[in-house]
Amino acid sequence: MDKTKADYIERIMEAVIELEVTKGHLKWRMADLARVSQVTRTLLYYYFGKDTKNIFKQAVDYYIGQFLDFRIERAEKIKKGEIIELISIARKRLRKNPYFLQFYAKHRLENTDVSALFQKAEKKYFESLKETLPARWKPLARILWALVFGLAVQPSLSEEELQSAEAIMRRAWPKRG
Repeated sequence: MDKTKADYIERIMEAVIELEVTKGHLKWRMADLARVSQVTRTLLYYYFGKDTKNIFKQAVDYYIGQFLDFRIERAEKIKKGEIIELISIARKRLRKNPYFLQFYAKHRLENTDVSALFQKAEKKYFESLKETLPARWKPLARILWALVFGLAVQPSLSEEELQSAEAIMRRAWPKRG
């Protein structure tokens, strides 16, 4: 099966986060990235150049897009009450790169350039989320997001338990349109 550019980019981004967690902030080299991502250095240089800081920044942007970008399709799913589908998508992404949670927690708790990027993306996310909620629920947008986040990162919840959680959350996000 031929790999697409998107497949290579995803593997590289996953590897950057893994290396950040396992080796430390920018304490990895291009050789490490090639080994972990199983992408040749030539291809790494072709897509990103040789600057690890640049690749790191792109990985952060990539994961912000994966988890903290309130896209139109996500808003539509919320409006339709398809919350568990969004949670399932997030769970699959987290299973694919379990290092992201450690990376996210570290940078959210420490005062780093990355934490500032996460905070900015979260703020934008919450503002967009509020737009999908009925007026009485708007002040609770952060709490509702925390519930969704908690469900996404809790691996031991069964499908039945997720369905029960969805029934509870539908009170906040009643089906519209």
